[in-house]
Amino acid sequence: MTLPADLWEALRLDRSAIEAQVRFHRGYADLEDPPFDVRAIAEMMRHGPLPGADGGVIDLLGRNAPPLEHYRPTPSDPWIRPGEIADSLRLSAVANLLLDTRAGRADLIRAGHVYRGAGLPFGDFLLVAATGDRGISISDADRLFSESSRLLEPVQWIYLLLAAVADLEQAVPEQLITSQSIAVGAASQPFSTWWQIGDLTSRLAPDEEEIRLDLNRAIAEVARAHGRQLEFAMADTFHWSTGHSRVDIVDLDLAGAVAIAARVMATRGLRRWDPAEEFHDLSPLALVSITIGIQLGGEDPTPEDEPGPDPLGPTPDREDAGRFDHGFE
Repeated sequence: MTLPADLWEALRLDRSAIEAQVRFHRGYADLEDPPFDVRAIAEMMRHGPLPGADGGVIDLLGRNAPPLEHYRPTPSDPWIRPGEIADSLRLSAVANLLLDTRAGRADLIRAGHVYRGAGLPFGDFLLVAATGDRGISISDADRLFSESSRLLEPVQWIYLLLAAVADLEQAVPEQLITSQSIAVGAASQPFSTWWQIGDLTSRLAPDEEEIRLDLNRAIAEVARAHGRQLEFAMADTFHWSTGHSRVDIVDLDLAGAVAIAARVMATRGLRRWDPAEEFHDLSPLALVSITIGIQLGGEDPTPEDEPGPDPLGPTPDREDAGRFDHGFE
């Protein structure tokens, strides 16, 4: 599925530039680590060529390789490269979801595996939003009430809650969020608003129309705030037209929460969201992330939980995706 034409027109974006962003971020995520530190080798060459190098040419893989062992890159903290990969795939998803829901889902799945491998519940949230993985949801529902969850950063705790809402069997103690006043997400909304979205989603039921209305109001509140930020960002016409905005054009927190709620509605026999009816008072910009979330939560993944190929490049196969699960699957 693609973004409706009226919402795409309201964004006033250059499609080819958004496609280029997807290719760039995917390419950066797939970069291999260099075998040698180029800056160190350049520093060495200031003092003349390496003895035995013909014409000053250094064969990095041949006879001169052993003396160059100490010019290999200094080992970095083990989380740095996975963090770069995950963030690049997240940015690719932000751009790709504007073009094709299935292609954007592929980036969310890859990013989710890497974040999850780093121990961040944000990865669980992305995977549940992208695939509706009940195994992760059930596991996170158990973890949410464990003592270890209290050690999480508040933002990661809210991602844990959102990933678990489909399988919560008890109410979340309100005292857990009474002292939290931090802003969360691209729209910088209060922690309490996101907690409310998670709590209301967990309590959705066919005979509880008021809960659905309250959930709509909470989602609309976040969507309005994000829409206003997009309006401000559009004032910088040069950067906006190419998609280089300080604000994520798709609020993944909002879109993911909507996708999860849409799956809960389907599972519990509630009618699907109709944006024209239930969010009719929102501007087109405010509707972008909601619409993408409904699409993401309404499409069933393929039997192997991976979307099909998209026109911008190959999506990972099962073996490739396994590189990012870090033993969690």
